[in-house]
Amino acid sequence: MANPSTVGGTGAGTEVLRRFHQNDVTTSGIELINGQADHIYTIISIIVNNTTSTETGIQMYMYPEATSGDVCYLTVGAATKIPAYGTFVWTDKFVLTQTDSLYAECQSGGGNNLDIWCSYIDQTFA
Repeated sequence: MANPSTVGGTGAGTEVLRRFHQNDVTTSGIELINGQADHIYTIISIIVNNTTSTETGIQMYMYPEATSGDVCYLTVGAATKIPAYGTFVWTDKFVLTQTDSLYAECQSGGGNNLDIWCSYIDQTFA
């Protein structure tokens, strides 16, 4: 893995497959990935399961470089509905770098009825 922090790189670093899961995602949202300095995160997939009989929206967004004012929406809850007892799968790959943060929250349909699983590659360099 190339080290982007220096010209030529040092060759030092790691590459680890990781996952994050959360049951009962709420309308106040959860942080899937809290980016750290000297890390690159490649999102492999996000799986969201609606555990109730009510259609529910999912909203996913990120804050580039931990700047809460610069939100970048990946999905919008009003448009991204998960049917009752249904599953939403995101398999488009994207990358977070350094201090980017990734969030998800439950939208229409009410509170604690989404379970989420996020798989990603965490690369570090030093």
